[in-house]
Amino acid sequence: IARHGSDDDSYAITRCDDIGSVTQVEKIVVYYCCGWLLTSLEKRKVAVEDHSGYEAFIQAHTTTKEEADAMNLPTYLIDLRNKSKLKYPSSDFFHFILILEATFKK
Repeated sequence: IARHGSDDDSYAITRCDDIGSVTQVEKIVVYYCCGWLLTSLEKRKVAVEDHSGYEAFIQAHTTTKEEADAMNLPTYLIDLRNKSKLKYPSSDFFHFILILEATFKK
């Protein structure tokens, strides 16, 4: 994760070389878990009075199936098991979680 610039407080996810240690099967599972997390947050937001933070996070990190396919994201498990209507995580959210996975896999 890298800071955009000195004048703002935003950050960008940079790709990490260590992600190569995560296998394709692990990427499929991690992508599914990201979708499950976003879907669970959406269900949780109903239980809290001010859910604007939940909504903003979910919207910022969700994409459509078409966009996920166009970005070659590993949607296989979500597609296969999507009776529960899991959300499709954005590329940035997925890669952020992959960086965490690669870090803890060491």
